[in-house]
Amino acid sequence: MLLTDSTSTAATLGIVPLDDLRLVPAPVQGEPLSRRRGAVAVSDEVLHDPTAAAELAQLALLGVRFLRPREFYERTQRRVMLDGLDESWFLFERPLRPRRIYEAGKRVIDAICGLLGALLVLLVAPVLWLLYRFDDRGPVFFRQERVGRYGESFIIWKFRTMRVDAEAAGPVWAAKDDARVTRIGALLRKTRLDEMPQFFNVL
Repeated sequence: MLLTDSTSTAATLGIVPLDDLRLVPAPVQGEPLSRRRGAVAVSDEVLHDPTAAAELAQLALLGVRFLRPREFYERTQRRVMLDGLDESWFLFERPLRPRRIYEAGKRVIDAICGLLGALLVLLVAPVLWLLYRFDDRGPVFFRQERVGRYGESFIIWKFRTMRVDAEAAGPVWAAKDDARVTRIGALLRKTRLDEMPQFFNVL
């Protein structure tokens, strides 16, 4: 039930198709396994065999490293094996925990990018205000309440792309060729420029 004793992808492609990861016995040739470099990928079934489990435990004491099929797949393919993936992956395989240095660095980068983006929005907003004066004379910005991290509510900002009375009867999902979209709004949506004011949300 050993897949391979090497971490090299080339050493495993000829043994088992990585698409279904069906483990097959892999002969160990040359020097003893305990002296060979690399790792051993072991299926869950082999651990249920008391004899095999005892032998693997002895190899572990000799310094042999073992990998589960999922971890082996991630290391060799550089991607997550989606088959059988559930919520437990985030708890045990890649636990979700605070990363203070990462969070601090991300916050600094967010603040810099948000500030630069907000300055760009302040330059574009007067132009849009002038264009809306010749269109429907409505406000430039559109705001809506959304739910974010930890369930906290916040106000999201966008450039308005629909008529002022677009949601007079309540919120309605936008549709293709929606008649509520203004002429300027159609251009903003096509170029995604209507999302620019969200730089203020970053700040």
